Amino acid sequence: MRYLFDRSEAIELECDAVIRRHPSLSDGAEVIRGRAGETVPPLAPGHYLISETTAPGEERVRYLGVAGRGYTVMQLTVGSFTSDTFDAVVHANRVPVNYYVNLGQVNDSTFRGYEQDYGDAVYPHLMPNSLSPVDPAFAHHDANWDSLDAETIETRLRALDGFWRERGFAPLHGIATYTPSNSLVAAMKRLGWRVLHSVVPEQNWSDGRWAINHWGMPNQPFYVSGEDFRKPAERGENNVIAMSMNSYHLYMPHVTHWGDNVLSPSHFLRWHRTVESGPEPLRFGNFLRDYLAAAEGREEPFFLIAGFEFGRTFGVRSMTKHNRRGLELVLEAAKRHPVVFATGRDVALYYERHQLARPEAVFTQRDYLAGTRIMDKPVNSGPSIGMEMHAYKAVFAHLEPLPFYHYDYREPWHYRADDTAVPRDYAEEDRAAVEVRRSGDVLTLRAAKPLERAVPVAVWDGEIAGDRPGRVFQPPQLDDGRMHTVLELPAGWHGECVLAVRNVSEPPAAEFAGSDHPAWRVQRIGGHCYLYLDFPATRPFEIDWQAPAACRIDAPDRVLGGFAAGESVRLAFNARRLWYRFHGLAPEAIRPGGDAMRKLSAEQRESERFFAEARRDLPRDRRELDEWFAAQLPAGEHVELELDCFGDNVFGERSRARPFDRIVRRGKAALRAEELSDGGISLGHGRSFWVHPRSLHFEIVGLETLASADGRFTLTLFTRTPKEEAKPFRYRLRIQHRGRLVAEFPAWVCPYDCSEGALLQVRLPLDAFPDGVADCHLAADQRGVLDDWYREGGFIAALERLAVTCR
Repeated sequence: MRYLFDRSEAIELECDAVIRRHPSLSDGAEVIRGRAGETVPPLAPGHYLISETTAPGEERVRYLGVAGRGYTVMQLTVGSFTSDTFDAVVHANRVPVNYYVNLGQVNDSTFRGYEQDYGDAVYPHLMPNSLSPVDPAFAHHDANWDSLDAETIETRLRALDGFWRERGFAPLHGIATYTPSNSLVAAMKRLGWRVLHSVVPEQNWSDGRWAINHWGMPNQPFYVSGEDFRKPAERGENNVIAMSMNSYHLYMPHVTHWGDNVLSPSHFLRWHRTVESGPEPLRFGNFLRDYLAAAEGREEPFFLIAGFEFGRTFGVRSMTKHNRRGLELVLEAAKRHPVVFATGRDVALYYERHQLARPEAVFTQRDYLAGTRIMDKPVNSGPSIGMEMHAYKAVFAHLEPLPFYHYDYREPWHYRADDTAVPRDYAEEDRAAVEVRRSGDVLTLRAAKPLERAVPVAVWDGEIAGDRPGRVFQPPQLDDGRMHTVLELPAGWHGECVLAVRNVSEPPAAEFAGSDHPAWRVQRIGGHCYLYLDFPATRPFEIDWQAPAACRIDAPDRVLGGFAAGESVRLAFNARRLWYRFHGLAPEAIRPGGDAMRKLSAEQRESERFFAEARRDLPRDRRELDEWFAAQLPAGEHVELELDCFGDNVFGERSRARPFDRIVRRGKAALRAEELSDGGISLGHGRSFWVHPRSLHFEIVGLETLASADGRFTLTLFTRTPKEEAKPFRYRLRIQHRGRLVAEFPAWVCPYDCSEGALLQVRLPLDAFPDGVADCHLAADQRGVLDDWYREGGFIAALERLAVTCR
């Protein structure tokens, strides 16, 4: 039976059943009883429980959701291979969950029980190299489904289904994976599997050897096109419906090329990139409230997914606390807002009954990482407007009238799964085709030639009066009070159009122009305010600030506590400590004093000086280290590769290090070294690293081309602990070939200076790497899952330089 219904839809009972309003999300009152085969009249939108008598003395109780106008249909997805199951929250409240599990987790009865007792959807989360537990003959080195053809995948998935049923689960109706392909979709269609879960719509970066570019996908569930797994289509005869683990921010991942702007509490506690402190996942709560607003005024439901992962086997344990509290916030919101819950299975069945295609949606999102410069993002990107339409997907950057990116779903898509430069973006063509001028209360649009595709135009803080040449959308208003309009110019439109515009709101001055000082920015969101600086801090400094009234202040690493009116607090800033959160104060009350403004001006000038001179000074800054490092390499060995990790980046961080890696020296061999983890960080002045929060994975490729007199080579690694760290970095190194351990080094303590201890030199046999590929894993020698990153002195896995030499 399906457990997600529309408000207009009668319900056919499969068993004798009693339907009650939900006991914790509603009042628990009985609504109707019926016999097997009877049809129950449509129910009012909301939360219900249905008790079905499946056999004498046996009862099945399931959550039943009925969606209405302006409703959000929410999936809750738990990545249980890295997280808690949150059984105490979700099952105590009788709401359904999608669980992602690995194949080692299904041998006991835990998840089988969740499926049978609560109706949860349990999805094996796997890549093609995960199937050897099903059959050793399925061992496969490549993690990308594109490495297998549809026939091979079909055979392996059929065997997986048998493996699944043998362990007491219902037949599979889908899987979860990060690396889908056209061949996987084709195999799923042959099997009649509807659900492809765990796609990542705004991610375009490699995660290890997982080749992930899912740009172009809608965030709501969508029928997958037979042309390209990223492209949405209309409902057909045999459908696969793709769904993400979490709903995404549509704009920011395309700015940073980093896909962590997701509706998930744990993703705001990203180790050294943590942007949350205290017991409440407040940034997640802000993101959730804004996303729920997207459903307002809609006839069709808006489909949303919140994800909960990390904190048990990966991450920090505070992620578990925030995930648990985040789930509670979702349940609390479901009592106040028009929200119903469903599994991926029930969403797919609902789609096939009611949705010819995914619903169109136009909505506003704010920067929920405001105050940070993670992956070189703007400190506050401002609101962005997202449009997920049947014919296209487009997103507007703040105050821009034409799209930041624009993907066309009408044209054929035939792209490689691992191509990071796709799909085709028509934003530049939009800017060339349409001229937009807004002056006072007049908006003028011009197109010299008929438009080849629809082009949306954003009218920020304004409404359009009178006749319009195309469809008009108004994204639901958020708690910033701003109202925007989007006019869709249809394909074929050309000429000139002059429209009357009425200004209805303004960008908050404290957020976008500063309070008393242009660098002192204050943003109100969700009942509290963020203070941050509008310039990159290139050195540590402090500002003394006096509380104008009683308030609480949170710093990035901890809650500073409550402060009385007139009490002084010292606000410390550095390259990674850029924001403070205030409770109980309005933006206009959070102002800098005279001394603070002078300090801000001095530090802003220093930041400007640094960036003006940094590129010029970079060769000088690294020349001394080049000479010192060269002198430490083994005598009598020639250099085949010397690499300065992320060395061509002046300051900041990026999710892919390779474009910024500096080759200091290269020999005759065709060697390449590349990080496969989390990108790079530059501290300025020639100090840069490859990084990962816990275990840095990098590869050395081309070892088969080395000419070595003794059949061996030396790998030299170099890292210094940054002086800002309280304790030296400590690492364990493992070197592998296709999963087989070649060498292991248990203790490397990195000093703060250029000394012998900053080097780790390893002699390795070339014949251990017959295909020339060495996998290197540099892991933090620290408890794997800390309780709190800052309190326990968490440190990242970081590598400054490496060299390969041989005799």
